[in-house]
Amino acid sequence: MLTWSLLGFISIPSQRHKTWRRVLADTAFRWMLITQRISFIGTLIGPSAGTYASWCKKNSMEPCVENIEGGTQLFWIGDKRPEKLILYLHGGGFSLPIGYYSIRFWRYIQRELQASGCGVSIAILNYDLVPKAQFPVPLAQTVASVHHLLSNGIRPENIQLTGDSAGGNLVLQLLLHMLHPQKGIRVLSPGIRFRGAYLMSPWMYLTPRDGVRSYIENAGKDVVPSKEKYAEFGAKVLSGIMDREDLQYIDASHMPQGWYENIGSVIDRLLNCNVRLPARFTGSFVI
Repeated sequence: MLTWSLLGFISIPSQRHKTWRRVLADTAFRWMLITQRISFIGTLIGPSAGTYASWCKKNSMEPCVENIEGGTQLFWIGDKRPEKLILYLHGGGFSLPIGYYSIRFWRYIQRELQASGCGVSIAILNYDLVPKAQFPVPLAQTVASVHHLLSNGIRPENIQLTGDSAGGNLVLQLLLHMLHPQKGIRVLSPGIRFRGAYLMSPWMYLTPRDGVRSYIENAGKDVVPSKEKYAEFGAKVLSGIMDREDLQYIDASHMPQGWYENIGSVIDRLLNCNVRLPARFTGSFVI
């Protein structure tokens, strides 16, 4: 079955630029999403701390793990007291730990920036996952990580927020919390304005939607195989929502008109990749 799926994946024109190792990895992960439970896949990947430790060992780097408020950690690539910083929030539907490839990617980005004369460190937040931690725990841990970084002398204008998939959702949660503080979560000081944010295919709609072209057009080539699988991931997150008002922080379909107004006051630039932002999320800072 996996071999057949691999051959089918290779035949897709949009996949032909990838190496056979990348195609094999994508196909294997897609096959697991089709055939296995999400909880089992998370167990198979292993905890984020173990993945980070394995990556460090393979790359002859000493692991740098910093405990922060909220019972979680920051995994560092580079100096813990940098002038410029990328804070990375990983994807995985809030259910899966960080992948080895994500750490490798951000190390590549760091080295490329260094080669161009821009010294930067990467801080990876090891936020808790469902079902252990439901909303707003990951948001609270993200806020705690920002407080920690600021208290250690890193200026907000030197911090770039980044996140892919669920991590992109979490970046937006943080920005919305700064505009509309979520009850029970520590508030960031007024006047904080980050240098920028990069949303890589942000997962903005946790509830199933009909008539979305990308679900149909990408059904045979997306690593996440179907609308139903997105719905399954979303249901695991939404099942922990106790107050319907919380939905406006985590699902774009529940965000009221004007919810994003003044977002330019908390971030200088926002780069969005591979998804159309809601019409009410506009401004000259969006690129």
